[in-house]
Amino acid sequence: MVIDSLRNVKKFKDYFRLDFKLGIKVNTKKFTHEIALDLVNILNTKNVLGLTYVPVDNASNQSPLREEYQLGFLPLFYYKIDF
Repeated sequence: MVIDSLRNVKKFKDYFRLDFKLGIKVNTKKFTHEIALDLVNILNTKNVLGLTYVPVDNASNQSPLREEYQLGFLPLFYYKIDF
């Protein structure tokens, strides 16, 4: 078997994230003000960020690839001014 035939065979699980944003924008002559609450990943879904290689001994049946996950639920409050 040729090793090149195994390239791009592995895939991550489907990515799913539910976000909700509530905000207000006020336009004036010189500035635009925006205040918002952004709730990122409301359902706290564990999405795979990447794979990391971790050396293991041959006696264990563990895979040398470990999944790294993105952040879970993240509430963000922000105030923004555009000139």
